[in-house]
Amino acid sequence: MPEETIASNPSSAEGATTGEPAGHAPPPTLPLTRQQLTAAAARAGIGYAAGLVVALLAVVALGISMATTDASSWSGGSDVSVDGLGAVLTLPFLFVGMALLGPLNASLVGQGSASVFLAPLSITAVIMAGILLWTVVRRRTTDAVAPRAPRTLWLESLVTGGVLGLGGAILAAVFRFSQSTGDGLFQYAFTTGVNAFGVFAGGILVGTTAAALGLALRSPQPGLTALGIPVPAVVRRSADALLVGAVPAVGLTLIILLIAGVARLGLGETITGVLTVLPNVLVLGLGVASLGGIQASASGGGAAAGYVATLSSEGVPAWAWLAVLIPVIAVVAAGTRLRLVARDPLPWSAAWATPLVLAAVTLLATLVSGVRAVGSASAGLLGSAAGEAALHLAVWTALVAAAWGLLVEVVARRFAPWVVAVLPPRLVNLLSTTRTTTEPPGGSDSGTAGDGTAPPAPAVQSAPSGADPHPGADDVPAGSAPSSLPTTPEAGPPTLPAVDRKKALIVLGTVGAGIIVVVGAAVARNVVASTVYSPSAPVEAYLDALERGDAQAALALADPDVPNSERTLLTNDVYGGVAERPTGATITDIERFEDIATITATYDQEGRKSTQTFTVRRTGAELLVFDRWELVAPEVPVVDLASVANQQLGTVVVNGVDVDLAPSGSPAFRALPGRWEVTLPDVGELQSAPTLTFTVGGPGDVWSDGPDDEVLGYSFTSEALDAAEAAARADLDACVASPEAEPEGCELADFSYRADEVTGAAWAVTTDPTFTATDDGPSITVEVRDGQVTRTGTMPPGGGWFAETEPTPYSYERDLRYSTTYVIGQDGKLVIGEGIWDW
Repeated sequence: MPEETIASNPSSAEGATTGEPAGHAPPPTLPLTRQQLTAAAARAGIGYAAGLVVALLAVVALGISMATTDASSWSGGSDVSVDGLGAVLTLPFLFVGMALLGPLNASLVGQGSASVFLAPLSITAVIMAGILLWTVVRRRTTDAVAPRAPRTLWLESLVTGGVLGLGGAILAAVFRFSQSTGDGLFQYAFTTGVNAFGVFAGGILVGTTAAALGLALRSPQPGLTALGIPVPAVVRRSADALLVGAVPAVGLTLIILLIAGVARLGLGETITGVLTVLPNVLVLGLGVASLGGIQASASGGGAAAGYVATLSSEGVPAWAWLAVLIPVIAVVAAGTRLRLVARDPLPWSAAWATPLVLAAVTLLATLVSGVRAVGSASAGLLGSAAGEAALHLAVWTALVAAAWGLLVEVVARRFAPWVVAVLPPRLVNLLSTTRTTTEPPGGSDSGTAGDGTAPPAPAVQSAPSGADPHPGADDVPAGSAPSSLPTTPEAGPPTLPAVDRKKALIVLGTVGAGIIVVVGAAVARNVVASTVYSPSAPVEAYLDALERGDAQAALALADPDVPNSERTLLTNDVYGGVAERPTGATITDIERFEDIATITATYDQEGRKSTQTFTVRRTGAELLVFDRWELVAPEVPVVDLASVANQQLGTVVVNGVDVDLAPSGSPAFRALPGRWEVTLPDVGELQSAPTLTFTVGGPGDVWSDGPDDEVLGYSFTSEALDAAEAAARADLDACVASPEAEPEGCELADFSYRADEVTGAAWAVTTDPTFTATDDGPSITVEVRDGQVTRTGTMPPGGGWFAETEPTPYSYERDLRYSTTYVIGQDGKLVIGEGIWDW
């Protein structure tokens, strides 16, 4: 018995007549024969093997790409222990497991875990194609069989799906890899693998679907009707037309993606992408080209953020709007196909079919083509955190797809005859071709094809849609015709309305010109939106104002929260004369999150590159179609003098302007980007202060151009030192001129017995001392050394045992060795501060 023959089953209507005597039930049998079970399992093996081969090729391409990359960029720590060969052998099985819709799990024992759902649809498609093609090929290599009941086909399909899911789950559980890092108490184990349960469920879904489609295609009644799923003829026609429209859409998008991939990623990475996620990228690319969007979202720690990228998003080049021509071409092709193969006329009551089919397909693609990651981490006593992120087509893209589907219906009813009039006859014949099916074994007396369609239509005729091409027959014994098949041929295909070719060229040219105008307007709008109304426009205007030295214009764009007392330097009069203002500003990065965008700009300050980050927010719309962006006032940089000041600072002079500092807190002032020269106010010729130079970039980007040990404070001039020495000499002379034994305010004294009784006393310098002035910061110290003074006079008679009885000459000598401190008085002159004796 051939593989496809089904054993009789007394519990169903599909049993064939047996040779048992009357009144005896046939022996019970399994729903499927051993041959059918074997064939179903073989299909699963063929599909998995095909996917594994493609996954292996992807790993090889990835390895070659990595081998040609600079080895330094792949260097890692020597404490990581990984079995390289084992990892290479595991990767293909991981890819296949993910292709069977299993999430990739990774865990660091005791630290955290993550799960990523990303189905490499290239491998998924190969698995399904392997199952489907193997089913169809075996049909061609076996004898024709009678139609079988949908229940039987579904049982075979479920067996294929079950074997694929179970086998894939077992292999997913076996092929995992782990690596360890660290040693001793700080050794961690990292494990990666595909979730076996997810592979099991996904394998059942993928395998069952592919096998069911293959069995339906090899059935004498091809289509979903063979599976017991009645599909309205209008839906079948729409699906057929959309498949035709998908050919140019997918082809053009594929060419663009391949060129862009090779140019930006390299050949090896592009090949790897083609073998793994090409359908995923195709879905995203077609979604954006069709005026849909790609949605990215992230959440964690109680916060969430999202962003939708479209053709009008910031950073998308204007020429990207030309991609809209791809769905336009697809709509024309699909609409023409729908008109050529459908019954004439097409009722508007059936116009719902194409939008519905296209929206459903888009939703399905949204579910399977995106990526979603969930993770959690634990830091012991510090707590734990969890978050998730996703990237996929925006859900509302399905509504946009429905709108394109409605355009297909409009083209089929209004523009298809004009398109046919200008197309080459061969292309029209190709678009008019319909598939006919073989009759059930045993023949049919109807004389029509099994799907109710006529042979290919002429260039200007449409093929009939007639009755349902899939009558939905149940099991029919071989040699008889299904009762639901038509018994009379359909009427000939109607002729399309005659259209003059020249007139058609004019009409379609006008429509094409209109499309070009619309696309051109979109491109122009994008150009204007990315320049004049770009999120970076306020930042560029701000930096341009700084480059011109127009501080007031810069602050008008974003007025900072700075008190008036700190705005001394934020004026045009001051800032206009500042050197090293920002020049040649360029925008290096734009990150947009809904109504907030972060702009990174780089500018030059006389050879030094500075980078600053700005924030802008969307505050409304301009001219209805452009976003209005407002710059969030950037922080005005602060120059902190605490590290260079050696004394209390009340006022500093910045670029010639007196700036009062806050009486409390760290001495600092605010200044816009540029070079600022800081010194102290002039206090006369006795003291001076150095000039320190600071270059200000963005907030927190302030550096000094002087020596590291340079300080901001007053120091005494050489004139002050000379004046201090002269003052010390004058003070000594004044002291010597006094006859007193202890002249007041002098650092010399006669402490001899009865020294204060000497008459005619006088001091005299017998040896001139040296005077050396030293700057001690807030004061000057003058050291008097190597001198001698003498006090002479007459000692009168006195009472007491040791007193002279008559006047005698008196003489007293002493060395000059002392220091005198001078400070600046309120009148700006030197005055004696604190003096010390140094005998």
